[in-house]
Amino acid sequence: MGDTIITPSALAIIDSVSTVKDSVTRQMLGERYTVYAVHLRVRDLYQRDRWFEARPLVIYSEGQVVAGKAAELPALRIKYGLASVDRVAAAPAGHGTPSPTAEKEVLKIGLNVAESEFLVMQAIIFPGINILWIGCVLMFLGTLLAVVQRVRNGSRRKAQPKTGN
Repeated sequence: MGDTIITPSALAIIDSVSTVKDSVTRQMLGERYTVYAVHLRVRDLYQRDRWFEARPLVIYSEGQVVAGKAAELPALRIKYGLASVDRVAAAPAGHGTPSPTAEKEVLKIGLNVAESEFLVMQAIIFPGINILWIGCVLMFLGTLLAVVQRVRNGSRRKAQPKTGN
């Protein structure tokens, strides 16, 4: 196949689409269900030597999608889900000439890609904040001392008799 999907952090290459027909799947689901699997090779765009494999599945029953299982790549924070697989007859090439794939079917694949985004924040400590807090404490203590001194002076004035002429 060789089709590619590019996301902000990865490049996915569709290697193949297969129908899962093993005996275990047939025994679990029955004959009326068809299971498709897509084999993806995924390359990390930030570290180009890192490759991953993903294999999402979709289950059909009588032409309708019943369920699917997404393939998750935790290292890249990406989830690939197979939405649909449709078989379409190959269209003829331009000007009515038959294409090399005239007898073949073409697969139309719907793929859901969910990529987790994250935000990096840096906290910068202001070194002068300690001096600011010390100043606030000193202002509070100064205000407290002024209030205490006024209260003491006010009570002394009341205790002293007024001397008048």
